[in-house]
Amino acid sequence: TGNVAIELGKAVQGNKTDVSVQGSDAAEQITYTSAASLTDIKISGDLGAGANTITVTPDTAAADLKTIDLSGLSATGGTLASTITLVAANTAITSVKGSLGADTITVVSENKAVAIDLGKDTAVDKVDVSSTKISDKTNDASIKADLVSITNALSGDQIVLKGATSIKDRGDLSGEANLLAALAKLGEGKDGTVVATTAEVFTYKGNTYVVDAAGDAAFANNDILIELTGIVTFNDTVDANTITVA
Repeated sequence: TGNVAIELGKAVQGNKTDVSVQGSDAAEQITYTSAASLTDIKISGDLGAGANTITVTPDTAAADLKTIDLSGLSATGGTLASTITLVAANTAITSVKGSLGADTITVVSENKAVAIDLGKDTAVDKVDVSSTKISDKTNDASIKADLVSITNALSGDQIVLKGATSIKDRGDLSGEANLLAALAKLGEGKDGTVVATTAEVFTYKGNTYVVDAAGDAAFANNDILIELTGIVTFNDTVDANTITVA
């Protein structure tokens, strides 16, 4: 059977979308372009066999959008790929949950401290954080205001950085007084001096952090810092500014 195109952008009630889609043996191709007034998007269901896709594109003026949830969306007997691309207007976004397929999620600096859950699946997920930044590194509170966090980053999943061409693991820095102090211990000399093109990875208080200094000799305002829930290790190679979970 041929592909089935489904547009869900009109499925809105009370500024929210909560839709369950049951697929067929065809390849469902779902698109969702949200209204500017939308606050929450939730799409679930089993799309079944075929090469299924879903693309979620928030409206360029969607300043009230808080959550996107595809965690209940699967494709038994088929494949599923989702694409979620946040935009600068999404300043209220707090949570993005990927599907049980291969998710590609893009965030930008205006989204600030968005929590991303990639789900416990075996498909390769990709999160593009190349346009995020920590605008103020004065203290832990100001850092966390911009800190993108990722849960369920599993083997094979990828994170797109900005300027990294290599990666170094600096180990556990939980002995430092706070996150800001841990950042000051990065680099080969553990003095905060970093190579501009090296992604610095460390653990602190049970979670994993990745720094992309993006051209700076030390972690500075407007550099990239992300948090991954739990202890996460990465492959030793970097491909096109992309690091891969081991």
